[in-house]
Order: sequence, then C-alpha cells, then structure tokens
Amino acid sequence: MAWAEAGNHILLLEGSPYPNHFMRGDARWGPSLHGQLRRVHPRLHVGAMPPAFPRMLKGGLMGNALRALHRPLDQRRIRRYLRVLGWEPEIVVLMQEPVRYDLLELFPDALRVYYCNDLYGYGHGTANEFREEAECCRRVDVVFTTSDILRRRLLPHNAKTFHIPHAVDLAWWESNRNRHPAEMERIRRPRALFTGALTARIDFALLEEVAGACPHWQFVLIGPYNLAEKEARRLGALGNCHLFGAKPHEEIPGYLALADVLLFPYAGKATAQHCGLPLKFYEYAISGQPILSTDFAQLELPNPDLVHVARSPQQWVDFLTHFERHREQQAVLTRQRRELAERNTYQARIEQQRGILSHLDRASR
Repeated sequence: MAWAEAGNHILLLEGSPYPNHFMRGDARWGPSLHGQLRRVHPRLHVGAMPPAFPRMLKGGLMGNALRALHRPLDQRRIRRYLRVLGWEPEIVVLMQEPVRYDLLELFPDALRVYYCNDLYGYGHGTANEFREEAECCRRVDVVFTTSDILRRRLLPHNAKTFHIPHAVDLAWWESNRNRHPAEMERIRRPRALFTGALTARIDFALLEEVAGACPHWQFVLIGPYNLAEKEARRLGALGNCHLFGAKPHEEIPGYLALADVLLFPYAGKATAQHCGLPLKFYEYAISGQPILSTDFAQLELPNPDLVHVARSPQQWVDFLTHFERHREQQAVLTRQRRELAERNTYQARIEQQRGILSHLDRASR
C-alpha cells in the first residue's frame, strides 16, 4: 500500500488456498477458483491465485513435480491479470516463498527481488528447501531481509542482500489514535493488549497462567482466532480475558492508545529466533506503551530496554506488578519508543529500497 501511495502501480498476488482451507470454509476459495481481480486502491490491485496442490511448496522430487503441474495454471492466471491491467511489471517481488522462483522466469526483463521475513518456512524447512532458497537468492537481482541475522545467512548466496526492517505508517497512527473504541473504554484498567492472529504461535498456557495470577488486570486480545479456536475460547472464558476478534486496521491505534501494556505472547521456539523484530513492533512502539514479550526472537534493538523480555509466567507477573507501582519509570522509554518508530516509517523504507533498486537498474543498463 505504501508503494502504491508513493505513485507505483502494484499487482499483489494472494497465496493459493489448500484443500484443508476449503474444509475450514476459507473465504479465498471462491475468488481462487474464479480468478478474482479486485481494486483496493487506485494503484493497487489484488489477484487471487489458483488452488494449490498439497506439498507443492516442499522441496524434493515430489514438490518439484507438483509445482511443474501447477505452473501452467499460475502462469495463465498471472498473464490474464496483466492483460486486464494493460501493463508489464518492471519489478517482481517474491515474498517468502523462495521455492517459487520458477515464476520469475515469466519476467526476464524485470528487476527480481526475494523478500525474506523469517527463517525458511518459519524454521521448518528441509535440506531440499534450504537448497532451493539458496538457488532463489542466486537467481534474483537483490534480496531484502527483515532482520540482520537473515541478511548474514543469505549474503553468501547473493552479495546484494540488504537488511530492510519492518516499519510503521505515521499517518495511520496520527489519523486514528483518538478513535476510542467503546468496548475498550468499558473495560477497567489496567489493560494488557495483544493485536494479531491467535494461532499456534501464541503461548496460550502462559497467558492463562498470568491472567489467573493477576485477576485485576484485563487482558484484551484483538485478532482472528479460527486457527486456534479451542485455546482462544478457553482463555476467553476467564473473567479478565476479552476476545474482540478481528478489527479493521484503522481501528487498531485507538485500542493501542487505551492500553497500559502491549504484549508479544509468542511461544518460545528456537525456529523463530532469526525473525528479528516482528511486523507489529513499530505499530506498538509508536504508541509509546510498555511492551512485554517472551524471548521468542532475537530482537534487534538499539536499546534492549525498549522491550521487556520475560521468560516465565512468574516473570510476566513480576513485570505487571512492578509496572503498576512504578509507572513513572516508563517515561523515558516511552519517548524513546516513539522516537524510534518515527525514524522507521514506510516512507523511509521506500526511499531505501528505491535507492538500491535504482542503482541495480542503472548497473543493468
């Protein structure tokens, strides 16, 4: 969206749904079958891709064979969208599916980018998949990673590998932070808030134990929970836990502004350690509110104190207790979090990427 608002025409291709998504009633199946192309911004179109074969994104002979069968479906769909739009891409970005580098062959004259935002497959890649990621890096013109750990890991495969962290949209925050949702205002303070999808990545046991130990704290969870409905509903049955479901993105600043502490309750799996700062970090940081996190990743911060990392439920309880008694100690960190977010905007990221891509374009000529 930021690239579109900067004057570029974008075609975003959605991920293909799998048969198990159909069994769960995933809304993408209809658009996927019919090839829906929708306009979500004057310069941003979103295209649905054909349903995927199971295991087609895995490496090895089976994965390669399934992708070969699926490739003509993808190619026809992409070409149709481009005919409707009436343009050919100058830049093609492959986002976190390096095994699909075969699709880059459709655009031999475009600058090709691999965008990596976590360890392959969230850390579950096989040896074949890691080899294909290395091949993907060799075939593209530039690699962007969202953590420096990932940059160092992929640099041997492509010398033009750059660390481009996540960012925040300042206009999004400034335009919406004074929207105070009534359902949030009705909840008594202190309030601890998490925004994001409630999936198997969430440490529900941690939240349940902390909520039980801090009955006067109110825990608010904003985001879809259909992928972990049983765990989420068990948590929501507690008197001080509130499941508000998914909310429009423009409403999120109002919830952040009314929270006392913001949470990263992710399960501490070694496979996530390379991800760096999560996507929502800067959205949390622009609010200035204290951030309480598990040690789920190696957070690359100029000041580690900007996020309080607590490993056990008791350490979470200790932080919440200390915060209530010494709120004034957060004043300096609140200012530093906001200042860090203000330096890390999507506009700044675009200028970074433009500089790199324009240099590559000149070099290719």
